[in-house]
Amino acid sequence: MNGKPKFVYSWRLEPTDKLPQGKKPGPSLRELEKQIGYDLDAQMDPTKKSMTVLELVGRYLATRTGVKPSTRANYQFVMNYLKQEDFGGKKIGDVKTSDAKLFLIKMQAEGRGNVSRGRIS
Repeated sequence: MNGKPKFVYSWRLEPTDKLPQGKKPGPSLRELEKQIGYDLDAQMDPTKKSMTVLELVGRYLATRTGVKPSTRANYQFVMNYLKQEDFGGKKIGDVKTSDAKLFLIKMQAEGRGNVSRGRIS
């Protein structure tokens, strides 16, 4: 998180606390604290939840250096495929593991990739 402190705010401490009149509803501080803890445990930067699946895959693939040209071509295929699919535009904060699995199953059913051992080849 680039070493800078981040702050969260809420009008309520506990989920059961009454919201002051005229204030917008939102999660309580305890709920926000729980979510931040979950994100940190999952090694997900809580400030990057607005990143799309396509952006995340692009960042990951940029770390893959020294690969064979055929592997690089497969990476480009996946990027192009994600650009065409709604799944590529989803925010990573909204994606569940089951969503990713269903997307891989869809790719395999369309003959777009061989899904084995959790990889697309």
